[in-house]
Amino acid sequence: MDGRVLIVDDDVLLRKVLSRWLQRDFSCVCVASVEEALAIMSDDVRFDVIICDRRMPTAKKVRDLVREAPQNQQNRVILASGGPVDAEDPDFLAAKKRFFPKTGTILELFALVRAVIAKEGRITA
Repeated sequence: MDGRVLIVDDDVLLRKVLSRWLQRDFSCVCVASVEEALAIMSDDVRFDVIICDRRMPTAKKVRDLVREAPQNQQNRVILASGGPVDAEDPDFLAAKKRFFPKTGTILELFALVRAVIAKEGRITA
């Protein structure tokens, strides 16, 4: 495996689809909310990349995930959205402008995941 990916999305079907594709090269963990993601990371579980949906019906958002994530994982977030994102959107800025449109291809997602790992390095074994 080329790294570990956390998929945070309230859409069960989308989590399954992304996980199935990404599991070809990466180990994947899926959760339905930012709160669940933070709980996993508080147990000292590390991820090389975190893909987080922008619009979920939970209280915490992408910017909260970035702010509250362990220090070594704050720069590993990719914002995912099915709609447009404003360049000044707080979640977009928190994710270091790393954005995956849900209308994008799986090859584009693979490339973005690999780019994050190349820039930030791997922190999982």
